[in-house]
Amino acid sequence: MNARSGEVSPYMRQHLVDPQRCIRCNACERVCDSGAISHAQNVVVDPARCTACLACLAGCPTGAIDNWRIVERQHCYGVAQQHRWSSLPAALPYPAALVDPGWSVTGARQAPPPASAAVPVLGRYPPAQPLQARLLQNLRLTPPDSGVDIHHLLLDLGGADFPVLEGQTVGVLPPRGEGEGPQPSIRLYSVASPRGGEAGRAGTLSLLVKRIQADREGQPIVGRASSYLCNLPPGAVLSLAGPYGASFLMPQEPQAPLLMIATGTGIAPLRAMVQQRLSSDSGGSAGILLFHGGTRASAMPFHDEMMALSPALLTYRPAYSRPLAGGRRLRVQHAVLQNCQAVMAMLLHPRCHLYLCGLAAMKQEVWAALERCCATAGADWPALAERMRGEGRLQVETY
Repeated sequence: MNARSGEVSPYMRQHLVDPQRCIRCNACERVCDSGAISHAQNVVVDPARCTACLACLAGCPTGAIDNWRIVERQHCYGVAQQHRWSSLPAALPYPAALVDPGWSVTGARQAPPPASAAVPVLGRYPPAQPLQARLLQNLRLTPPDSGVDIHHLLLDLGGADFPVLEGQTVGVLPPRGEGEGPQPSIRLYSVASPRGGEAGRAGTLSLLVKRIQADREGQPIVGRASSYLCNLPPGAVLSLAGPYGASFLMPQEPQAPLLMIATGTGIAPLRAMVQQRLSSDSGGSAGILLFHGGTRASAMPFHDEMMALSPALLTYRPAYSRPLAGGRRLRVQHAVLQNCQAVMAMLLHPRCHLYLCGLAAMKQEVWAALERCCATAGADWPALAERMRGEGRLQVETY
């Protein structure tokens, strides 16, 4: 509505997807409750269904979803027209003051990165021109009887300029399947190694890949990209796109405490951060408190590696939901509650950074645990979380 006249403005701010930056990961489509986002030739937003709720912004790794054009309502860009684009149309010189305020860009947006984080490089290698990397090692981390198949892959980038920061992701493009269209499929994986390479080996990076073998009903599941990677032999060449991700980054402050909470393979980017802090530690770094949830030790990637690190750098608190006979059953939120005093010492530190990574289902339970911990210290968790988020000190990456 026009605030002065009460009339609907003839202009609107239309939400659009940049086809040049979009990698077709469909993260935006999965969270769009109005059904406005769909894909075929391009990922598109239906202006008749879009409510401008902005729920889709946080999950986009490239920023392709965060694009807007001021248009006349009667001549907005339709879905069929968007599918024909190879790039976004130029912005037209409509006056912003005439746009309906109800269609302005407001509401929750992706959290800013830590203020001291290194500036990330984004999309240096697009899906259409991927980097060819060579697999050096494919190591299964979990035993056959663990019930889960998790692999640690070490890749050689062949001297290519592919700068990746801890917390960023890379896109893997498996070979095209029969009948697949011209747009290559892509699967994003968090990098599990620090910026200097796996174990300080420059020009390498590592990935953590989980192949789910069966669902809860025992039916087989075939994840195309994950199965492709888990089956690759050393020496194989694979296509990488990226890097992606501009907010889930670590601070370049040795005195910043890091509070980390992960489940399963959500440990991958946090392991990269721990390794980076370890490689740059000069004896004066603040500590890291890491909670890691999984079924049992043998099914948790990097469990033994984290257990072996010095407590001066890392306090590792594993939580086993299905331990072996005689073990105590514990979920990650329960481990947080058992360590409220240590958690609050971290959270109330003005430079503490909190990272949550893993299954989306655990976020609500962890948030409830953090709220209970805050209550014991007379703190307001929702207010604290909002302040930390606004300062780039709270990062969430769930799937």
